[in-house]
Amino acid sequence: MVTARTNTAPSDHRSTTDQDRRRIRPETLEKLRQVVIRQFASRLYVDVGIREIIREAGVSPKTVYKYFGSKDQLLLACVEADLRQLRSDVTAALASVPELGQKLDRFVQVVADFYVKNTEVARIVFLMIPVGRWMQEPAFLQAHIRQPFEKMLVAAAEDGQIPAEDVTVLTDLLLGGAQRVLTSWLLTGQQDLPATVRVVQSTWRRAVGLPQLVGGDQSRQS
Repeated sequence: MVTARTNTAPSDHRSTTDQDRRRIRPETLEKLRQVVIRQFASRLYVDVGIREIIREAGVSPKTVYKYFGSKDQLLLACVEADLRQLRSDVTAALASVPELGQKLDRFVQVVADFYVKNTEVARIVFLMIPVGRWMQEPAFLQAHIRQPFEKMLVAAAEDGQIPAEDVTVLTDLLLGGAQRVLTSWLLTGQQDLPATVRVVQSTWRRAVGLPQLVGGDQSRQS
């Protein structure tokens, strides 16, 4: 689903968004979403132009600029539902197990499974948008996975499992390393991803001083 933007006050958000959806037919929104994801998944962010998206999707420039405002907002609107689903999956996975090691294992597995099923979204997130844009602009900040991950480490620090001062550095190192692994997988397609996931899980456990996996990937064991 693609959600059009609104400049109204928060109290008016729901009614205005509903009006926007009525003005743009659902099938038109879905076609626009498919075109945007296909374009951004196959080309660099700077090489994708609004005009060609408009032409391929069969919508007017006025529609795109009125309801989305910019290329950034259009892209975000088209992947927002996917990223919300990833965050929901991650949050549920972390809540389903009690121990830090299990949470780390589940996190790696859920994120890997999600991007395997949503390869075009993965290409947009990891390959096509400059890192600086993701890191500096709120619209593209990868909070969908960073926030629940950091919250997990904060809770572990409060329980005395890891030093509190290590939380931010560990978050950057562990997520950065996982991003590098996923980027390599997308670029080469040659990695045995299940085996790589197990390596990442073991590496993360070592990084926080936890015992290694025994008898395979514990994240899939109940």
